[in-house]
Amino acid sequence: MRVLVRVCVGLGILTLGASYLGALHPLGDSLAVFRNWIAGALLAFAVIMIFLRPRALGVAVSVGAGIALVGATPAEIGAMHSSEFVRPQTIYQKNLLFALPDATAILDDIAEVSPDHMTLQEVNASNRAQVLAALPNFYARHFCPFASVGGVAVLSRYEVVEGSEFCIEGRGMAGFQVLSPQGPLWVVSVHLHWPYPYSQRAQVEELTPIVAALEGPVLIGGDFNMVPWSWVMREFERASGSRVPHPLSGTIQLFDGWFAPPIDHVILPGRGGIQSVHPRLGSDHRAIVGMFEITEPGV
Repeated sequence: MRVLVRVCVGLGILTLGASYLGALHPLGDSLAVFRNWIAGALLAFAVIMIFLRPRALGVAVSVGAGIALVGATPAEIGAMHSSEFVRPQTIYQKNLLFALPDATAILDDIAEVSPDHMTLQEVNASNRAQVLAALPNFYARHFCPFASVGGVAVLSRYEVVEGSEFCIEGRGMAGFQVLSPQGPLWVVSVHLHWPYPYSQRAQVEELTPIVAALEGPVLIGGDFNMVPWSWVMREFERASGSRVPHPLSGTIQLFDGWFAPPIDHVILPGRGGIQSVHPRLGSDHRAIVGMFEITEPGV
């Protein structure tokens, strides 16, 4: 029994450590998706080791696994409220689902939130007609084809800077610059492929330099198919100069709800955070509402 526990702890330490090495190899980010499960299993075996000895090693591993578990677990606290800002802006991020049967609930949700900006994924001929065509005319909108599941779209209630629209066709990114109440703002929608062994890394390496070349504050919403503590999301933070808030909850349910990773994100400029995470409403992804305020450098 003692040997088995030590072997499991050793394998757990190696696997957990590898989940932090996404910068070296994309397999690291694939493991990062399961980091809370890995850390939880390692913590359980480490606690058993405390009773079977060596006790000191068991305690040390328990502390390390516990820290990793906390850092990779969505927190159901800390939602932002408009009272915390002087002049907040909001973003509504949603993967619509290419096979969306009825958009009525999503349209009602959008109407209730009344966001300043929207980023949508899996926008195809069917749900494009249901959603984009039904939204109020004051929303400027820009669509870009991506894959067989549909393209990406970006919308804003503010005036679009002439000639700022861009579409990285077939690569899952589109955006434009708008004249927000706090100044010019880039609004970008992203949809990434699945991680390793799929082609997510190559896509990230192509898209992040484009994001980095955008001048001024950048707001991004997307289905990244990746967790916020990964190398992929750090790269988007670095490129945009904006920040990924800690998730309030998982955004997609897999394996009959046993696994619900936070893979949809908003990347916010200035000061802000997640205001709420909404039900799926016919999609397989939950919507995220982010609230932010563009601040002067150093504020």
